Amino acid sequence: MKNLKDVKAKIIILGSGTCNIEPDKANTSLLIKYNNENIIYDFGYRVYSNLIKLGFSNENISRIIISHSHPDHFCDLIPFLHSCFYSKNKKKNLLYLYSGEEFLEIINMIRRLLPAPDNFNEIVKIKIIKSDGIFYIKDLKIKTLFSNHSSNISIKFKLNDKDIAITGDIDIKKDNLNFFKNTDICFLNSGKLNINEILNLKKSLNIKKLILLHSYLSIKDTDLLQRDNIIIGKDFQSFNLINFIS
Repeated sequence: MKNLKDVKAKIIILGSGTCNIEPDKANTSLLIKYNNENIIYDFGYRVYSNLIKLGFSNENISRIIISHSHPDHFCDLIPFLHSCFYSKNKKKNLLYLYSGEEFLEIINMIRRLLPAPDNFNEIVKIKIIKSDGIFYIKDLKIKTLFSNHSSNISIKFKLNDKDIAITGDIDIKKDNLNFFKNTDICFLNSGKLNINEILNLKKSLNIKKLILLHSYLSIKDTDLLQRDNIIIGKDFQSFNLINFIS
């Protein structure tokens, strides 16, 4: 197995917004660059456009993880797949699509909408993520937690002996938050959490660096949080994981 201390790992925020349509924010999405893999976590509104702005093409995207079946987490998957099969930039290499079992209904809907060409199954490989389990992207071991919020899938992986977590939409009152305990860097969909709830979550779980996404807080509130080693995520922000968490 490759020495993970030598990997090139980066996370780019493709979108930081909520289901509200905002002029400067796409729906929350992250691009995980891991060696030669470009892995997208959630693919909501305007995410595809932001990918194009960053210079990515259909061929560049190798894997997509959909956290759950709310539209603001997957809706741009439809124009992306449509472009992959019907535009001049047809996709030739494989696309692995990871999701929970309930998302299969959405996949079937998309197949009907396109409509799916004969080679759809040759290009798109569906991978079902099992509840609270483990899956691999090459040598990257990814742990999962299923949330009470529409079976949302949170993920956690280790690089350079550091734990990195991406929450998706979680329920802090019902979910097993110990999954995020002692995380070195956590991308948190904070939703409607208030300042005190966010601060208490960071402290109680001993999260070293917290990056807020998908937040309904006011600008005034987010200014206060930045004094507590909490980063307010913005579209196109980039984090070199090895350097950032060293």
